Amino acid sequence: MDENKENIGAMKDSETAESRRSLSPDELEMFSRVEKKLQSELTPETTSEDKEDGEKDRTLYTYCTQCQDNIFIHYKESFVKNAKSYPVYLVWVHGKPFHGLLVRIDKNFVSRGERVVHLEFDSELSNHYG
Repeated sequence: MDENKENIGAMKDSETAESRRSLSPDELEMFSRVEKKLQSELTPETTSEDKEDGEKDRTLYTYCTQCQDNIFIHYKESFVKNAKSYPVYLVWVHGKPFHGLLVRIDKNFVSRGERVVHLEFDSELSNHYG
């Protein structure tokens, strides 16, 4: 367990490609509480139905330069498997103020780069979530 904490600390200090990886099932379980808290802060409802559909979920642990923190990016495996071309582009909306992290995922589920993208929202949407 201490080794995992040291590894995570090392990843937080680095923005290199080595700091990005898919989480193992054990690591997913360890961080599930953090993910649930983040989801509850970002969305007014839980997304439990999406997780009960029997489809395999993937999680990418990466660094956001705007938040200056590590974040979890969750997506359906089929999103990548069914893509017509690679890499697949995914924008993960998070943080306050809201911003996106554009992630490129290859056919082996490996991140090929991330960058912060700024988002514009309809005023009604901003009032509802912000």
